[in-house]
Amino acid sequence: MAQQLCHLLIPILLFFLFKYMCLLYVYIYA
Repeated sequence: MAQQLCHLLIPILLFFLFKYMCLLYVYIYA
């Protein structure tokens, strides 16, 4: 159960991290 949750959670965290980095990049360099 915990391993399945981890497999689901990691891509979601990576997605939000990527989205946050993109927003930060736009905020700084726009």
